[in-house]
This record gives sequence, structure tokens and C-alpha cells, in this order.
Amino acid sequence: MTNKKHEITLGQLEALHQSIATGSFVAAAEALKIKLEKVKRRIEVLETAWGSKLLVPAEEESEGQQLTDVGEEVYELAALISARVEDIESSTT
Repeated sequence: MTNKKHEITLGQLEALHQSIATGSFVAAAEALKIKLEKVKRRIEVLETAWGSKLLVPAEEESEGQQLTDVGEEVYELAALISARVEDIESSTT
């Protein structure tokens, strides 16, 4: 039996971060300038890599998705990394 190693990418973390920060996959896709399907796929791959669901449907349909407990931890990491990347990008321009 072989263990598959799943790499976590900045793009996956950004997809999760933007999905929560903007409130929807559609808005995240617009913010990241990528297709909606790509946002969803990145989050699916991130969930596979983490070995757990990160998002579940919110109780109120109008609220979109909500984070699971594991999703909260991953989101905090994604937010920190995204903020640091923005700091680096702004200091080099």
C-alpha cells in the first residue's frame, strides 16, 4: 500500500480564503480572476490534501458555505499566508 502525498498550493489556500472573505465561490472567482469551476476544484483538492471537509452548506441558503472546525484552522492559515504574500508584493512594487 502506498501513501499518496498531496501538496497544498498557494492557489488552493487563496481560493478558500477568498471564498470566505467574499462570501461566495462566484465572488472568489471574480477576485482571483479565474473560473468558478477552478475555485471549486482548488477547494476540493485542498480538502483531499487535508483529509477533511473544510466547507459545508450554511444553515441559511442565502449564507452560502460555512467552515467546519478543520476549515476554521485552515482558513486562519490561508488568511495569514495571503496577508503575508500581499505584504511582500506591495513591498516589491
